[in-house]
Amino acid sequence: MSLLTLVVVALASVVWILSPDRLTSIVNGVANDFGTDAHVKVERVELTFWSSFPQLRVDVDSLTVTSHVLDSINNPLVPTDHSNLLSIGHFHGGVNVMALIAGKIKVYDVELRRPAINIVALNDSTTNL
Repeated sequence: MSLLTLVVVALASVVWILSPDRLTSIVNGVANDFGTDAHVKVERVELTFWSSFPQLRVDVDSLTVTSHVLDSINNPLVPTDHSNLLSIGHFHGGVNVMALIAGKIKVYDVELRRPAINIVALNDSTTNL
């Protein structure tokens, strides 16, 4: 069995096993276990492979990152929306599997819908990051 066949079968199995519900749960759990003060929430994550071969594609719906680092600071300069770090309505992108096997990374069709970044810095050492 060739390496290519093995990779294709492995990826197909992963995509089949990691249904959107399972993958979303894993992504939310792993993203929030990094030991940061930020909270990450994703509504839905889906991998596709067969319909996009030779690309492995990922779709992410409603990604939000919030931080409550500045909640305890009583300063009129802190905006009311300081806890919203990042939001993306939808992310879509793909990686070429054949190129990945050859040691190259080729990214395709990267699309961000409704991205918003909100960084608040009160001084050099106090931020909402």
